[in-house]
Amino acid sequence: RHKRALDRSSPGGLSGGGDEDRPEKKLRQGELLVVDKAKLREKSFWAKNNTPSAAPAELKKVDTTTRCPMSGKKLRAKDLISVKFEVTDQKLMDQGGGRGVFCCAVSKHPITHQQAVLLKPSGVVVLESVLAD
Repeated sequence: RHKRALDRSSPGGLSGGGDEDRPEKKLRQGELLVVDKAKLREKSFWAKNNTPSAAPAELKKVDTTTRCPMSGKKLRAKDLISVKFEVTDQKLMDQGGGRGVFCCAVSKHPITHQQAVLLKPSGVVVLESVLAD
């Protein structure tokens, strides 16, 4: 803002009369600058005609089946196992749960951040350390 005001007030402006940064034709008040859109399109990298090397990629059909995280095989409803957790504190469970609500079926230690194992035939959850002993 201030540079323009100084350019208008002094005949030489700030640059000492240099016309290299000014347009060839001064615009009058209310006059619009005419822009060559063809030149601007040549410079735009996102234009379709400027990216001839971009071939359309073939879309592959997305696999929507649920897979087992361990084996990668498709999961079926009959593969699912009902889990029987033992609750440590029923009052805490009724309030919406919390840390250490569920416990090991054998040792009765709360399951917080330990590795737990599901016994497939019975559906009972046991701590991995108890299973190893």
